[in-house]
Amino acid sequence: MFTACDVSKTHHEFFIEEAKKNGIIKTKIWTASIIESELYSNFHDLLFTYFGINIPNEKQSNTTKVKHSLRMKKKIEKDFIRKDIDITYITKHILYEPRLRFNVGEIIIRNIDNDIYPENDKDDVGISSWFKSEIYDLYHNGIEIYLFYPNEILLNNEGHWDLIENDTDERKNRYKSLRVNRVGRIPYLILSNMIFKAIIIIRYHICIANST
Repeated sequence: MFTACDVSKTHHEFFIEEAKKNGIIKTKIWTASIIESELYSNFHDLLFTYFGINIPNEKQSNTTKVKHSLRMKKKIEKDFIRKDIDITYITKHILYEPRLRFNVGEIIIRNIDNDIYPENDKDDVGISSWFKSEIYDLYHNGIEIYLFYPNEILLNNEGHWDLIENDTDERKNRYKSLRVNRVGRIPYLILSNMIFKAIIIIRYHICIANST
């Protein structure tokens, strides 16, 4: 199964058990992180065909990739995370609003392959080659940023949710609805540099996943 977001351990185990009940013995879930990794590592043709990302023929060694990712991770943590917070503030606020751990507000995301900044890219299709955002949190492989176009979801009593496709969705009469933010993920691997702690330069466009 392919999914556009990461799956919790609980939901993963639930899926495996349900599959077995229906006679499917061997199952595998490709989450957003796995798909992203596979595309960049083994499926350059699909990456170029569907996302317009062209990776040079000379493939970086895994060692180089890891070193670059770790270097950018340390730089982000050193420059962006506040040093003046204590455990009380963390438990009361940051656990519920991760963005409060960062000492930067608005940031600019730029594509290194496009020098149009700060002008508007009128001919660009899809995600702009540069845009403003805020850091939401860090994840194991990079940073998470707000995309600033909220979605509405349906939530049942067990905590399962689904996106509402339109305002006339009849399921709204049966389930609780909530407004949520959409979050985009940028892997450390494609971060190129940071300027003045406010502009993050990336090698390619970001990959997007829905998140509550």
